Amino acid sequence: MFIQSSHWRPLLFEMIGTALLVLGGLSVVIFMFASGSPMAWLLLNAGLKRAITGFLFGSLGASILWQV
Repeated sequence: MFIQSSHWRPLLFEMIGTALLVLGGLSVVIFMFASGSPMAWLLLNAGLKRAITGFLFGSLGASILWQV
């Protein structure tokens, strides 16, 4: 299968965006739910931690999309 050279640029940006989303998203999850994290004892309500994590994860994805 022949792939034109002009198709590599969007694929590269997709790979970089996905890597940033995974790295940033996992960092947010670890920051919110790790036992040694300050957020683990600051926010005791698990539902509130999940809501904040979802908001931050979504904001991170939107900011990555906005940069493109």
